[in-house]
Amino acid sequence: MMNKTNIEDRDRDLIKKFRNIIEEKKQHNEPEPQKRPWPAFTLAGFIMVAIIVVMAYHMIPERVQTAPSSTPEKMKTAAPKTPVSVAQPTLTKVGKPSIPDEKPPQDPLPESEPVIPEKEAAPLLDVVQPPEKPAPMEILPEMVNSTDVTVRELVVCHSVKNRQYVSPEDRFSMKNGAKPVVWTWMTALTGKPPQELSHIYYLSGKRFCRVILPVRYPRTRTWSKVTMKRPAQAGSWRVDVVNNSGQVIARTHFTVEM
Repeated sequence: MMNKTNIEDRDRDLIKKFRNIIEEKKQHNEPEPQKRPWPAFTLAGFIMVAIIVVMAYHMIPERVQTAPSSTPEKMKTAAPKTPVSVAQPTLTKVGKPSIPDEKPPQDPLPESEPVIPEKEAAPLLDVVQPPEKPAPMEILPEMVNSTDVTVRELVVCHSVKNRQYVSPEDRFSMKNGAKPVVWTWMTALTGKPPQELSHIYYLSGKRFCRVILPVRYPRTRTWSKVTMKRPAQAGSWRVDVVNNSGQVIARTHFTVEM
């Protein structure tokens, strides 16, 4: 790469060479050179020098180059992700059904705690307090008496605690934006466990959802629930208890008010 001093020396050499060439041409072509006025020769020389300088400048390669950055690029190290803890599934409650205009998913099966058959088989050893105001259980003509499994109690209530219903009720309110949760609790008896029963919910005679409940022991307490989220869910409700054969073996009703 040429520095400034080399460039200036090169320019001087080029000017000197051009001057020598001009003088030689004058000597060969003009044996007797005519004397020209000094100002005219001076002006022509300056013009020639300017042309030579301009030509030499354009012939010189670019002298300035951008020096590469000496600062190395910083590499970003991704922080290790914190492992996500996996929550253990809870099998003690039944999930919420979807809205009526969509196909409601089945609620998860409630967990029934193991019960010692000898104690559960003896009715006198398990004392159950009667409900304060249980919802009536109907026995209609279209219902049948099942020999494999029998529903002993069927109660609509506000909650379930320690596998026992709490605050039985057959009327619920959605006033002031309330979203009541309606629980359907039952006691099932069977001499041939395990069995399988279903709670089928109907709103104004139209099927809303179905919850499958296993009956694993001779005496099993189990339940399902639905949450009232929309004003369209207000009205008269019916819950049918259906066995494996699709027969209704018990039924109850409740009302949701606005």
